[in-house]
Amino acid sequence: MALTLDKTNIQTGLTIEALQVSQSVDAFTGAQNYDITIGNSTDPALSGSLKITGSLHLSGSYNKFDMGPAIASTGYVVQIDDATNTISKASIASGTKGAQGVSGDKGAAGPIGTQGADGAGGSVGAKGDLGPQGSPGSQGASGQKGDDGSTGTQGTIGNTGPQGNAGPAGAQGETGAGGSKGDIGTQGETGAGTQGATGGLGPTGPQGAIGNTGPTGPTGPQGVIGTKGADGTVGAKGDKGEIGVTGPQGGQGDKGDTGSAGAKGDKGEIGTQGADGEKGQKGQEGVGTQGATGGDGEKGQKGELGVKGDNGEKGQKGEVGADSTVAGPQGTIGTKGDNGPAGSAGAKGDLGPQGTIGTTGTQGTDGDKGAEGSGGGSGNVYNTQTRYLVNSDGDNYQLYATATSNMYVGSWARVSTTLTITYAAHGLAIGDKVVIRNTNQDYLVANVSAVTTNTFSVTCVDTGATSGAEAVYGTLFGADVTQNAGDVTAVVVSAPGGLNGASQLNTLSLFAGNQESGLAVTLPAGFQEGAGGYTDKQDINIASADAKAFSGTGQSGALSPTLTYNLGANFNRIDVSGIDNFSPVNISLRF
Repeated sequence: MALTLDKTNIQTGLTIEALQVSQSVDAFTGAQNYDITIGNSTDPALSGSLKITGSLHLSGSYNKFDMGPAIASTGYVVQIDDATNTISKASIASGTKGAQGVSGDKGAAGPIGTQGADGAGGSVGAKGDLGPQGSPGSQGASGQKGDDGSTGTQGTIGNTGPQGNAGPAGAQGETGAGGSKGDIGTQGETGAGTQGATGGLGPTGPQGAIGNTGPTGPTGPQGVIGTKGADGTVGAKGDKGEIGVTGPQGGQGDKGDTGSAGAKGDKGEIGTQGADGEKGQKGQEGVGTQGATGGDGEKGQKGELGVKGDNGEKGQKGEVGADSTVAGPQGTIGTKGDNGPAGSAGAKGDLGPQGTIGTTGTQGTDGDKGAEGSGGGSGNVYNTQTRYLVNSDGDNYQLYATATSNMYVGSWARVSTTLTITYAAHGLAIGDKVVIRNTNQDYLVANVSAVTTNTFSVTCVDTGATSGAEAVYGTLFGADVTQNAGDVTAVVVSAPGGLNGASQLNTLSLFAGNQESGLAVTLPAGFQEGAGGYTDKQDINIASADAKAFSGTGQSGALSPTLTYNLGANFNRIDVSGIDNFSPVNISLRF
């Protein structure tokens, strides 16, 4: 039984499958047997026409139609030979052309057919056993999308389940009947008169609504591929016939019912491969049942992190913000600058001329011998080296020094807590630091609080003697310290004041409560009062350094301080690094 072209599921919005296109190719190439109807099978008035260029070969049965007798006039007619099943042209004599017949009245337009109801979607069938692979089936209609399920926990990737059966497509509604075409007028006899004017074309009737696509019947099993028949000889090409008069269009035949699909046979065993036979005609396409749709697999593991993309282009500079109306906090006080180098000594004045030697006076008479004096006592001797607290700020820092100094003797007097030392032209100033011995306090380190040309005062305890003739004092080094909450960044040592100074700085010892930075130590330049030179790089006195971490109450920790000297300027500055421990530290410098 021949197949027919089927447009099932060829609709707007649906997916066109390869088999829906290939059926046309198979029909017109002879790969499969198809019945092809040209025109409308139910209404001859809506039929079309067939124009062929070249030869037409008929195989099988055909319905011939009466072309009428040959007309004795110049021209051709189509001739059908029942014996040979061929169509050919035959010459006719040319007669006189008859007058144009009157055009028939146009028929009324037929009503538009109602659209068929949508077919219900089929339920998903149970998963069947996996059978042998059948021929590709026709594409089923897409099922409705189910609600999104909640996301489950991530597990291993499961196997892909078999695809479920697609539900059957809804039935196609009947095509609405088109309007009937008016009757064709009877053809007049061919006469010798002039041709009449062509009648006007009647308006086309409205197109009926397209009904729903009916269900596709199951395809029968694929037939056995037959042997290819021998190619017939090609007949001689006949002369091209004249175009005959168009006859009335035949009515379109009713579409036959689709046959039921045959039962699928068991898969046979694979036999030995025979010799290649000639290619037979393509059999009918089989339809295998589609398995049920498998459930969704578990969510796969998270993929690896993708490669980092290129950096985006730099954004444009933002606009300058408006000036703040609130005053910012006051900045910290800057570190004290280094002491300037000592000025050079003035040039020595010229030696004045020697005075004339005076005349020698006459020798006086010898005086009387004095009385023998009493035995003298032995005076006290005091240590010229002093170890003392130079400066401090509670737990933030404490700076100690060891220095040597000349010791001077003068009288003293005390009123309450004010101790006054008398020494001619002492040269001290308020704020200078001194060490005092042998007064109401045997050992006192204090800052000068008041001065006159020949006296200076300090604060003492209000106990003990109130005066004496042999007070001993020496001058000491002072220092300014720059720090922030125990982070000491600079120590500037100042030389002692006073007359005929000769003090020497031997050591510095600094406890810092939270050392986070390096330390700059500036010393007095010079040999008379200082730590040994530091006026140029040749007389820099290389110091030694040690440092320990002093956190907690256990044992100290090791640090490795490094000293750096300036060789082009500021020769009296030493930079100490390797002590930024962010903890309490103790640093010692020896000169």
